[in-house]
Amino acid sequence: MKALLLKSISLLVMITGLFFNPSSLVAQQHHGRAYYKLKHSEQLKSLSHRYKDVSQRKKAEARRVALTKGWTLSTELSNGGYEELEQLGPDGAPIYYTTYNDNVVYTSRSNALYQNGDLHLDVDGLGMYVGVWDSGKALLSHQELNGRVQNGDDAKRVSGHATHVLGTILAAGVDPKAKGVAFNSEGVSYDWSNDEAEVAQAAAEGLLLSNHSYGISAKTIPDWYFGAYIYQSKDWDEIMYNAPYYLMVTAAGNTQQYQYNEQPITGTASDAYDLLLGYAVSKNGLTVAAADKVEFDQDQNVVNAQIASFSNFGPTDDGRIKPDLTGEGVNVYSAYSDSETSYLAQSGTSMAAPGVTGALLLLQQYYKETHGDFMKAATLKGLSLHTADEAGEFPGPDARFGWGIVNTKKAANAISNVGLSSSIEETSLANGEMLQYTFQVEEGETLMASISWTDPAFSGENKGNLNDATSVLVNDLDIVVFKEGEDGEFLPWKLTASNGYKAAIKGVNNVDPFEKVEVSNASGTYIIQVSHKGTLLKSRQDFSLIVTGIKGSDCVLKTPAELKTGSIQNEKVNLVWESVDDAIYEVAYRTQSNKKGSLQEWNTVLVTENSLELTSLQQNTVYQWKVRTLCSELAESDFSKVVNFRTKFVDTMAPTTPLGLDANEVTYESLILNWEASQDNVATISYELYQDGTKIGSFDTNQAFVTGLLPEHSYDFVVVALDAAGNRSLESAVYPVKTLKKQQEIGFDNDSSFEKQSDRILVYPNPAISSIKIKGLTAESDGYQIFNASGNRVAYGNGYNKAIDVSTFPPGLYVVAIADGTKGATAKFLKD
Repeated sequence: MKALLLKSISLLVMITGLFFNPSSLVAQQHHGRAYYKLKHSEQLKSLSHRYKDVSQRKKAEARRVALTKGWTLSTELSNGGYEELEQLGPDGAPIYYTTYNDNVVYTSRSNALYQNGDLHLDVDGLGMYVGVWDSGKALLSHQELNGRVQNGDDAKRVSGHATHVLGTILAAGVDPKAKGVAFNSEGVSYDWSNDEAEVAQAAAEGLLLSNHSYGISAKTIPDWYFGAYIYQSKDWDEIMYNAPYYLMVTAAGNTQQYQYNEQPITGTASDAYDLLLGYAVSKNGLTVAAADKVEFDQDQNVVNAQIASFSNFGPTDDGRIKPDLTGEGVNVYSAYSDSETSYLAQSGTSMAAPGVTGALLLLQQYYKETHGDFMKAATLKGLSLHTADEAGEFPGPDARFGWGIVNTKKAANAISNVGLSSSIEETSLANGEMLQYTFQVEEGETLMASISWTDPAFSGENKGNLNDATSVLVNDLDIVVFKEGEDGEFLPWKLTASNGYKAAIKGVNNVDPFEKVEVSNASGTYIIQVSHKGTLLKSRQDFSLIVTGIKGSDCVLKTPAELKTGSIQNEKVNLVWESVDDAIYEVAYRTQSNKKGSLQEWNTVLVTENSLELTSLQQNTVYQWKVRTLCSELAESDFSKVVNFRTKFVDTMAPTTPLGLDANEVTYESLILNWEASQDNVATISYELYQDGTKIGSFDTNQAFVTGLLPEHSYDFVVVALDAAGNRSLESAVYPVKTLKKQQEIGFDNDSSFEKQSDRILVYPNPAISSIKIKGLTAESDGYQIFNASGNRVAYGNGYNKAIDVSTFPPGLYVVAIADGTKGATAKFLKD
């Protein structure tokens, strides 16, 4: 387990370093293009051209008929929305598109993913890109959108509705109350005229998500349209099947209270079931209802919610669970198009859908950051349905809330806990194949397993049959869960006509391209089986398997304690900490900065044992280190406290070569040799002096007094510098000196009485105890130097008519040297 986990986490680190570039919008598009150009680009472009031609032809035909029958072509609605004639239905009915008009962020729990959110993931849409099709283009210069939204077509009409929708997704938060869900993302704004063609082209170029807060107006169509799989549903399924990373998000609609469908598939018109239209009925898209008065517990789990009074109910005519999800849609405050600084609070599924779209965009960003790739649309849709909060009168999904209230936090946790308590797998099923997966579950957990797939478009389409219950599912996959060693099986949720599609039951699902099994109070080993009915179109179907509530390992996310620094050397150190069962560890270390407010980057190492030897460190340097437990690729404990250590110092750098040798006060028997001080990384502590190749002494300063020389004799001197570690410099250049001719001796005789005086200078008292005076100095020439018996200078100064303090000198023989401008004179004295 540890080896596999270390391999997967190492791969994650590599992926993050290679692929993640949050500042680059192009990164998302290029990733998508790389896939689509390989497999689907030409098909999507062909669809785009076909849809564009059909749309233009049908719109022109509808306008021609409208002129003869006196139908309106477009209408500005009193709620700020817009309605426009687009085409004629297969039965000649006029098809109008109409719009479906800071709690959004909170309701979706998207704020948990922000930098300061509960999960501290720093996910806010940066580098992500979303498409919005609406009744016109957004006000691109609005202060909440300026610079981050482009115009995707030649739309002339500026739409307040489109501005509001885009603001809900990505407003920057100039007004904090209007801050969008994915507030650092970017977008493109289109009008709805050629939506199918434009989306197909954008998907071919890598678009991941689009929002469509509009749909067919219910006012002008006969009852058979409601819940029916019509041409529009089929077209959008075809687009998404050919673009497996692209997901369409659409609003459910707002006609619950108008009783437009007088012949619903269940109940009466006043019950308001069976109101979904057009692409809201497609299998592969994600249809969003609107919630109101959502209440949470302290952990941000939904404890109560009401469906908004206007939100349309499902199901579809073939009994599929639609809408798919529910988001906040009442009194949503967002940017508006009246001016660049205007805002408006509006209600509608049009407002709920972009909140969900923004949440899905954040999940795609987080998955890309942690796995190096985007999720397929089936995975993204399946994950959002799998982790939604239960809502409604009955357990399980229903035709009002769908699978419940979107919960971005729970979905992000499922991504984070892959390998620990969750599993997300994208795979495929071949014709006649059955796949099995085995998982362990801790006692008392709820095991949830779901499959999701992007189904091929159904070959037929409804052209007038009322409440046609024919299943439009093409590839019918099934998921069943068994407990090892026990009889019986756990089946997925489904809606049924026998109870009016109100409460879901558990059974064999023949209509939905998403199936979910729940096992409450699970314990032990479970086997998940995925199979299919009939024959798969194209002999294979891609699908996504999501499982939560499992036990991936015995690892516990415990912050390591008892950090200890073992043996420390000059370039390496041993680190040890408390062991955690079945875990691996991430050790972070860095040098401690010497500058206040300046921090070095952490270096990290992954290890399977609770110890680590760090090597190739800098000598004599303070390091900081900390460690945390990893139980999966993304499940990690907090870091431990930070511990410091200092590496040892081993000096291997020699001082610089002594330069500038120079002799002065040369006599027939002595001289003073000076040179420039050598430089060292620590300090030069001494110099060795060589006379004619023989070492004659060591000196702690860059000066030496040399005696015992012969008159009129040439000598070669060389100096070598040493530091405390014993590192030696190169030898200096040879410096030649010739002594003077011997003249009358200066100073004292060699007898022990020290009473004979020099004819030049006289030192007295001699022997000395605390001070001496030098006779023979003048006011013009009064400089002196005093050397000990080793030739080291111990004092110097000006001594004319002065007492010179020698009280601190150790007892011994000393030499006083005097310079008179032409030649030197010396005298000796004894210090008692």
